[in-house]
Amino acid sequence: MNRAPYDLSTSVKAEPVRRDGGTSRTAIIYRRPSAVSPMIGCWRPRLLSVEPIRRFDPQSYSDALESWGWLADLDGMSPTFANAFGDLFVQAPDGSFSFLSTLDGTLEHLWPDAAALQAAINTREAQDEFLIIGLVQDAAAAGLEPGPAEVLAFKVAPALGGEVAVDNLELADFVVTVNVAGQIHEQIKNLPPGTSISGLTIS
Repeated sequence: MNRAPYDLSTSVKAEPVRRDGGTSRTAIIYRRPSAVSPMIGCWRPRLLSVEPIRRFDPQSYSDALESWGWLADLDGMSPTFANAFGDLFVQAPDGSFSFLSTLDGTLEHLWPDAAALQAAINTREAQDEFLIIGLVQDAAAAGLEPGPAEVLAFKVAPALGGEVAVDNLELADFVVTVNVAGQIHEQIKNLPPGTSISGLTIS
């Protein structure tokens, strides 16, 4: 059973990402009704059987991001934790935090420090946008509960036309999910909107 508000202080921090793939968004919002805490001014989501904040070991982060070397702004960033879908919260050398969307293939610079991220992640808006709490709830109701090395993955990537819906979800390995997403986004990043996509190569 998860706790809310979420405490990010125990997150595992990996080595910084290097552009060679080694180590050193248009936001998709899925909304559904959520519970309101009786505590004044403190919104809490319904308790989930699926933890919406996922933590992995440094080697897993490194292997997952091996295919993201094409994203220049990720250079030097250190992964700290992920949401249930493998999107990553990464920290820059100056202490600021960014959000890497594996759905969009984008990196957003959003929080100046850990305190700002901690405060933001305990708001209803941020949990809807960055943790996609509604879809996590529906996945749990459908019996999709990731193991320690797994995340909720889209059978057909939204970037390739897949729906952001529980029927398009499955359990998959975190490293494989993020690595494949990086390969997909690298191959489609320069295509005009509406381009018919075929012939992707996944290694």
